[in-house]
Amino acid sequence: MDVIDDIDKKILILLKDNARISLTEIAKKVGLSVMGVKNRIKKLEEKGVIEGYSANINFTKLGYSIVAFVEISVEAKKRADAIRELKKRKEVVELYEIGGTYDFIAKIVVKDMNELREFLAITLAKIEGIVATHTLLIIKDHKIGISRQLLEDV
Repeated sequence: MDVIDDIDKKILILLKDNARISLTEIAKKVGLSVMGVKNRIKKLEEKGVIEGYSANINFTKLGYSIVAFVEISVEAKKRADAIRELKKRKEVVELYEIGGTYDFIAKIVVKDMNELREFLAITLAKIEGIVATHTLLIIKDHKIGISRQLLEDV
């Protein structure tokens, strides 16, 4: 992959901190024309460095008082089926395949402890191939954005 330069890194940091920032504002902060910024962003998108733009949703403001990570172990032969079933669940807002003791980690949102119990004890139990789970409740989300140091290594 082509190496990105310091201006690209600044653009990435600005977009990660605020995906709705205007091209004009980015241009002012990085010292380029609006067209120069637009072209750089387009190239970053074409290279796949920028995969998309999204809104950070505060689920608690929508009535989901419990956010948790659920680590999930699945029988090897049932992995594809388990992924398909987990993706169908409204509670699962993110799903990652991981290395280590467990095979997947799912970020879930539920309204209360009853919904959490139902998801863990009933919903997951119905998914064929799941052999073990471990739940981690999120107490507070400390949003940190993109690390400037991370981009220095690129």
